[in-house]
Amino acid sequence: MDKELANISDNILEDLLSKLPLPDSAKDSMRNFLNLRRELSKESDRGMTLYATSYLDKKLESLLQNKLIGNKKHFKDLFSFNGPLGTFSSKIKLAFSIGLIDKDSMDDINVLRKIRNEFAHSDQNIDLDSEHIKKLINKLKLNVTPEGASMKHIFINVVAGISGRIEGSLNTAKKFNELISPDLDKRKAEFNTVMEAVLKEIN
Repeated sequence: MDKELANISDNILEDLLSKLPLPDSAKDSMRNFLNLRRELSKESDRGMTLYATSYLDKKLESLLQNKLIGNKKHFKDLFSFNGPLGTFSSKIKLAFSIGLIDKDSMDDINVLRKIRNEFAHSDQNIDLDSEHIKKLINKLKLNVTPEGASMKHIFINVVAGISGRIEGSLNTAKKFNELISPDLDKRKAEFNTVMEAVLKEIN
């Protein structure tokens, strides 16, 4: 399937989607899903892992921005390289902790992150069939591929599945309510009224 997808042009893909009896939002999700699988299928094993985790990193950032409160500058500080949400790992942890992704998704994204690190830091010629990479892939919980599927097929399926879950959360997550600063003059007047009443009672 993924080899065939890699050869489908944008025009053919759009033609196929136009014939599906789905609402526009569902077609957008399907378009994102198919485009992701198509792009991943074109890459080498190393390129695919780097592309996939970068993609999920950006999706989590978008998801968190949909939920969290702040202006552009605030978000820039939050997600900057040295910011509290500047790493893939920190985004994964927070997205789980505030209920935007489930535990299986969190665990699998962390496995994908470890696979990425293996490729990014190895000076050896490794691929998805390397023994230590296969062990990591076999830990993925959201693998729904048939038995005997290739490591690449499993990897792509899990990444696409997680992307779909994040896409669903993007459509349903509501922004936190912003706390309103108290009216200090009103509070001061209320405090003074209470103090006056107390002093009258004492005197």
